[in-house]
Amino acid sequence: MTENNKTANNTTAPSPQEEYPLPGEYEPQPGYEPPDEQEQFYREYVGRRRECLAAHVTPEVLAYMDEEFRTDLPCYQTRDPLTGQTITPNPLAAAIRDGQREVILWLRHEIAMHRKQKNAIPL
Repeated sequence: MTENNKTANNTTAPSPQEEYPLPGEYEPQPGYEPPDEQEQFYREYVGRRRECLAAHVTPEVLAYMDEEFRTDLPCYQTRDPLTGQTITPNPLAAAIRDGQREVILWLRHEIAMHRKQKNAIPL
């Protein structure tokens, strides 16, 4: 028995691997239920969507969208980004820029999830 496995009462604590098995073990986790038909259909749909986005939305497209929509700027502008002069804040322009940024972030997330699922081991 090592010193690291002893608790305050001088008893052995269970190892984390005994209590919490690693994902991908041979036995399904307690409470795991195989997906029903609707859930399976949705997972396949999301997989097809992510595959299509990963195939057609390239890093060059994302870089172009970042540059075109100026997503590096704060959504709510008080200065003109080109001249630096003070401008009247425009809530509509802020909402548009925020929406454009969210679309680009969503595209990046979907592509990253496709890559992650492509490399994952199925259950």
